Amino acid sequence: MHSYEDRIRAVELYYRYGKKASVVVMELGYPSTKQLGRWVRIYEEKGDLPRELKPRERYSRTQKNCCC
Repeated sequence: MHSYEDRIRAVELYYRYGKKASVVVMELGYPSTKQLGRWVRIYEEKGDLPRELKPRERYSRTQKNCCC
């Protein structure tokens, strides 16, 4: 995972380079163009990126309790 600062830096470079995701990815070496697009969309919708990223749950608690 990338830190908040890394994600904000990538989004800022995206705008600085005229919304060219591939240029940002080439310079930074991260993220993928698809992931950068997600960060930009979140940034545009909310005005910022979340400081902490929560891992996606693959199974609900109920599903885990049933199986184990």
